[in-house]
Amino acid sequence: MHDLETALNTNGNISGATSEVSAAMQSVDTQRTFYGNTVDQMNTATTDLNQEQLQLQAQQNTLIAANPATAISNMDQADVTLQVALSAFAKISQNTLMNYIK
Repeated sequence: MHDLETALNTNGNISGATSEVSAAMQSVDTQRTFYGNTVDQMNTATTDLNQEQLQLQAQQNTLIAANPATAISNMDQADVTLQVALSAFAKISQNTLMNYIK
């Protein structure tokens, strides 16, 4: 800016001074873009962390509020269902193409 002021006052190299100002403005724009992107990334990370915190709080509330007897019953039922599925898979996987052709 000082060079531009001097050039204007002395009828000096005005185009050179304006080029310097233009380069400085471009540099400022580049930095604003960089820092704007950084702020956007930080806002996104903050939003993601807030969502994760809400999910963890919901899971914590579910675990704290769980009735142990109900939880054990549900786990036993899920285990029985898993065993039945594994048994069915074992029977199905023994079949070959020849079993289907018969």
